[in-house]
Amino acid sequence: MWVKMPEVQLQLKLTLSQRKLLAALKGIPQKHKLRLNETSREAAAIEFTTSELLELKISLEVAIRISADPTRKQLQALLKKADTLLNKIKKDLKTTGSTKFAPAEVYQFKITLQQFKPEIWRRIQIADGTLGDLHDAIQIAMGWNNCHLHHFVVGEDYYGTVFNDGLGGPETIDERSVRISDLFGMKDKLRVCQYEYDFGDGWQHKIALEKQLPGVAGQHYPVCLEGENACPPEDIGGVWGYADFLEAIKNPKHERYKEYRGWIGGRFDPAKFNHAGVNKILKKMQ
Repeated sequence: MWVKMPEVQLQLKLTLSQRKLLAALKGIPQKHKLRLNETSREAAAIEFTTSELLELKISLEVAIRISADPTRKQLQALLKKADTLLNKIKKDLKTTGSTKFAPAEVYQFKITLQQFKPEIWRRIQIADGTLGDLHDAIQIAMGWNNCHLHHFVVGEDYYGTVFNDGLGGPETIDERSVRISDLFGMKDKLRVCQYEYDFGDGWQHKIALEKQLPGVAGQHYPVCLEGENACPPEDIGGVWGYADFLEAIKNPKHERYKEYRGWIGGRFDPAKFNHAGVNKILKKMQ
């Protein structure tokens, strides 16, 4: 079974001679050579992200094919070390659905439903992944059911699910082909964008990057840190329909009181946010 490899921080234990051997290899990216040469002699391990270790593994495999003993055996020992770390991630994902390794970088976003007071908002942290992963986390954290179309709006670009509606609307870029880190960053990158859900009701959300921080080993991502107020019901008619709905359900004499009460299935508390329930669902995301 193919397992998606998360971008996490890994500690590769290397002796001084192994560092020198790696740094001397042709095809090793310059950033890796600098790290191998600059790390102090006393350091027991060097940090690599998953993607960096995969790059290193490819360089090692190429070098092994063209090297003779005893260098080949030394390179094979290094390859075995890299494989052991990567296989540990795969094993964790297959058995528990998560990994004990810390993500290389985590993004903290505040998601705010716009044009409504009191504010309905959530604060989440998510490891680097695709915009599709961010969409899934937004849906769960807010409380939507993911039963309508959506897109991220960045300037004149739209990111979402690609399909041909035959209406000649704006071209949509596949959200699963773009990583969070491709767009967002605290330095010289995007910090705020719009996210629209349900083009009929037109739920507009402000997605604001608050910080980037190192991941914590053992912490599942995405995670919802906090939030306020309940998500509106689906298909209620946007912010104006939601305001009418709230006005009706608190007044038994309202002409639509029974209709809305029956439609919502009983009580509805607009101030309630089930924080623990959100994180329980988020834990199912890999």
